[in-house]
Amino acid sequence: MNIIEIDKFNWSERRASFNNVSLFDDSDFIEMVSAIYETKVRYLAIENQAKTVCLSAFYIKGNQIVIPSNFISSAFLLDASLSEVSYVKLIDELHSYLKKKYKKIAFRLDTIIKDNRPFKWNGYASDLRYTYHIDLKLLNYADNVYRNLKKIDENKISAKELTNLDVVFSQHEADLIEYGFSLVQLKRTQHFFELCLAKGILKIFAVYEDTQLKGSSLVLIDDYQKTAYLSLLSKVDQGTEHHTFLYDYMFKQLYDLHYAKMDLCGANTKGISLFKSRFNPKLVSYFMNTYSYTHRLFNKIYMVLGKIQSHL
Repeated sequence: MNIIEIDKFNWSERRASFNNVSLFDDSDFIEMVSAIYETKVRYLAIENQAKTVCLSAFYIKGNQIVIPSNFISSAFLLDASLSEVSYVKLIDELHSYLKKKYKKIAFRLDTIIKDNRPFKWNGYASDLRYTYHIDLKLLNYADNVYRNLKKIDENKISAKELTNLDVVFSQHEADLIEYGFSLVQLKRTQHFFELCLAKGILKIFAVYEDTQLKGSSLVLIDDYQKTAYLSLLSKVDQGTEHHTFLYDYMFKQLYDLHYAKMDLCGANTKGISLFKSRFNPKLVSYFMNTYSYTHRLFNKIYMVLGKIQSHL
């Protein structure tokens, strides 16, 4: 296989031959994220007998490949016709290429990639994570959700789509500070959502009781996949009928806008997961893979010392 570095224009040309493209591998989106988070971008193509079988774009900070935002996945496209042997060889050769240039490497793989073994075999620390997908055409909630919806007085509680991020971002800012975001991260996150809104790839939904804002959501939309991503949901009154009403409204609005699926973006925290599960989504998994030359070296030394000690 042949690995070559390409520019964003060649990336877009080659990307057109793949069927599983998404927002996260759109070069304009990649360049936007890179500018916000002050990284460089490297676009790679992997060819097998003159056919492009993989495209991978990386965000570079110094000598590290990073995932600069919590709200994106790696830009990593594979030819669906690759055999298992070819897939393993591809990851082997890609890793061999990358580790010569970078001390740390991170991949946040899409849920479509089920076979993570080649990454583990190359020494990556693999974190198996979960999220929920919901089919917006086949909404079928648990009974307690329908009971909560029936309790709602729609003369008092209402939901709507907003076009101004400033109205709701203070809610999300408070949550992000609680999650440990620094002031720099907060500023970049707000700028990220502002630019997404300006580009038409962000929806903002809010729920009110009378005129009081009770909760809101920031939803990235992917027109390639017809998928929406629940990037942020405010914690204000979370788990009450307000958020139940907001979820139901959000699902139905997105379906009316011709989106087929919603990724609820996370099923790893017990309380939040149990609340989301009441909407009967499908539990799916994905992998966060990280490679560190230093960590790998220490592991090898530890293994050697262990073997020596076992013979003493």
